[in-house]
Amino acid sequence: MKWSEDNPKLAKVFWPAVQRLAENDLYIFIPDLFLLAKQQSDTVKLQAALDKLVAEKLLFLARRLQAREEHGEAIKSLDEAAKLDPANKEVLKARDTSQAAAGTKSAEPAKSAKSP
Repeated sequence: MKWSEDNPKLAKVFWPAVQRLAENDLYIFIPDLFLLAKQQSDTVKLQAALDKLVAEKLLFLARRLQAREEHGEAIKSLDEAAKLDPANKEVLKARDTSQAAAGTKSAEPAKSAKSP
């Protein structure tokens, strides 16, 4: 792709975001990433914008999974989204919802009822 050849630093940031959407079967949103890439010339700003957008699309996916009561899969998407955009309150709220529904609210292992 000519853009990648002309913008190698931006391409290193861009293509992993495309891959992340593709791995989650969110191909329909890949054109949105191309639009972002065309608007940015700074790798740091592009990375931040891509992370935020991909997190939003993973949230979209997670909400669809939640609607189908597939909370384990939703949690995976939401965990990934939270890594990309840790300040996104909607992602955190949706993850809490799925964790509660799946009975996995705490990330720590349950303590045994037996005494040592």
